[in-house]
Amino acid sequence: MYAHGIQPNIANFSYVLRRCIITKSLLDGQNTHFLIILAGLEHNDELFGNLLITMYAKCGLIGNAREVFNRIQVRDTVLWNSLMTGYAEHGYSEEMLDCLEQMHIESTVSDVVTFVCGLKASSDLRDLRKGKEIHAKLVMENLEKRADIGTVLIDMYAKCGLLTKAQEVFDQLSAHNVATWSVLIAGYGQWGKDDTVVDLFDKMIGEGIQPDVVTFTAVLNSCSHSGLVDRGQMYFEKMSKAYGTMPTLEHYTCMADLFARTGHLDKTVAAIKEMPMNACVEAWSTLLGACRKWGNMDLGRVAFEHATVLDEKHVAAYVCMWNIYAVASIQENAEQELNGVHMEFRNVIQIQAEDKWPF
Repeated sequence: MYAHGIQPNIANFSYVLRRCIITKSLLDGQNTHFLIILAGLEHNDELFGNLLITMYAKCGLIGNAREVFNRIQVRDTVLWNSLMTGYAEHGYSEEMLDCLEQMHIESTVSDVVTFVCGLKASSDLRDLRKGKEIHAKLVMENLEKRADIGTVLIDMYAKCGLLTKAQEVFDQLSAHNVATWSVLIAGYGQWGKDDTVVDLFDKMIGEGIQPDVVTFTAVLNSCSHSGLVDRGQMYFEKMSKAYGTMPTLEHYTCMADLFARTGHLDKTVAAIKEMPMNACVEAWSTLLGACRKWGNMDLGRVAFEHATVLDEKHVAAYVCMWNIYAVASIQENAEQELNGVHMEFRNVIQIQAEDKWPF
């Protein structure tokens, strides 16, 4: 358009910005922002302000998003929500609550997006007081029974340790979906209520709700913590066969942890090798920890080699391997086997050998 002497208009610029948001094209977004300024259109706050804030936030430049926001004189709910959503995506929970407070000071009306952002921040910060305050406003607005609101409310109460309140919110919802079930199940799992997790999962299936990857992560973690090998294997196999949900790296890691905790080291190795993607250092570290617990030095060497190939500075792997040798009462061999350890970790190993490790 510029090459043909045609000046882009507001619609052209807004379309390009939307594409930059979708593709997270920072350079194109910055260039478009510059062209908007050159065209004298930067004062179209209602349209460009929201798009520019979202574009910078999506591209990870939350500071730039805030700068755009600060230059806008009249801020409506949509503009605040764009900034808060950007903060939410990058884990700026305290800033989200500051926005919520400032909205209240400026008498800006809150909507569902605002409340969800506020509850998410309260959940991340374990700020029960603020979470309850937002809950009270939702009750006044008659919004607390919505599934999307209920999901974040359950998560907030569960993370703050109020499982009874989380269950109460769940029971009062007008309808349940996979998100509300999953967040409740995960909440109980977070606090070690593994029997309840299994019971809730069975009830969820009984109500005809299809579990998703989040549900299975919570359930498999609980099976691991409780040592329920057979049940964990059953759920893992049903993921793809019965529910059409393909296991992720996290699910394979859960299974490796389950087998490792219960001493099934051969199954732990099989679970790691069956991963459709490259095994992460956490998976090999899980096996290494199991080898320490069950006294399998040979398999421990294999796990150690794989873990340190993925992360040569993974301190826990070096310490765990030293302990395997120390327990086997062949400390001289430990010094030979770990001869290739980087100099910065030699003191770490020596401290562990002298029983001075702080944890």
